[in-house]
Amino acid sequence: MPIIQIIHKTSLSLTKYYVKVNRGDYEFPDFSDYCPICSSANCARFHGYYYRPVVTKEGIYYKDFPIRRYKCRNKGNKRLKQVTFSLLPHELLPYVKYSVEFIFKILFDIYVHDMSEKSALDIISQFCDEDILCISPITVYNFKYLVLKGMNNLCISGFPDEIKKIINTPDIFKRLRLFVLYLYSINHIRSPSDYGYNFYINQGGYKTNSPFLLGTPSQFRN
Repeated sequence: MPIIQIIHKTSLSLTKYYVKVNRGDYEFPDFSDYCPICSSANCARFHGYYYRPVVTKEGIYYKDFPIRRYKCRNKGNKRLKQVTFSLLPHELLPYVKYSVEFIFKILFDIYVHDMSEKSALDIISQFCDEDILCISPITVYNFKYLVLKGMNNLCISGFPDEIKKIINTPDIFKRLRLFVLYLYSINHIRSPSDYGYNFYINQGGYKTNSPFLLGTPSQFRN
C-alpha cells in the first residue's frame, strides 16, 4: 500500500517524542479539516504505525521508532493511487536512519572544525555504539551527497536569495563549509532540521505534498 510522507513539526526531542508516542499521550493532528491526499474534510483516519530505525543527534539508537499513519477514505472522489500517508518528525529523513542533526554534527566537525573524517568519526564512536551505527567514510560521503542534493533543491526553488552565493561556490569543500555555517548561524532558524521544515512549508507543505529539502519522500520516488 503506497504511503505519502509529510513532515510533522514537533517541539520535542526525538527521545521525548518516542516516549510520549509509546505511552499514548502525544497529541497528533487529526487532519479533520483537510486530507493531504484527496483534499476533503473529515476524511483522514488514524491507521496505526510503522516502525523504523532512528539515530538521534545524541547518538541514541532506536530500532522501533514509531511513525504514525493515516488512511484517506477518498471523500474527495478522486482517482487515487496513494491511500495512506505518514507523519515523519521534522528531524528525520525518508529512508535514512540518521537524524538531520546527527548528520550535520558530523559535517560541522569536518567542514567547520577542519577535522579529518577519521577524527570526526572517532569522536562519534566515543558516545555511540559504532557496530550499531555503522559509521564509515562511505556513510560520510552519503551525508555530503544528501546535503549537496539539498542545495540543488534550494537552487531550483529559488529559496532563499541570500544563499545563492553559497550554492554557486565552485569548490565543493568550501560550499559545504559555508552552507553548514549558514544553517548554524541564522537567527530565526534553530537548527538544520528547522531550516528543512521551513523549506517544506514555503513549498506548500502537506496541502501540496511538497518536496523535502533533504531526502526524497515516497511520493517523489520513481
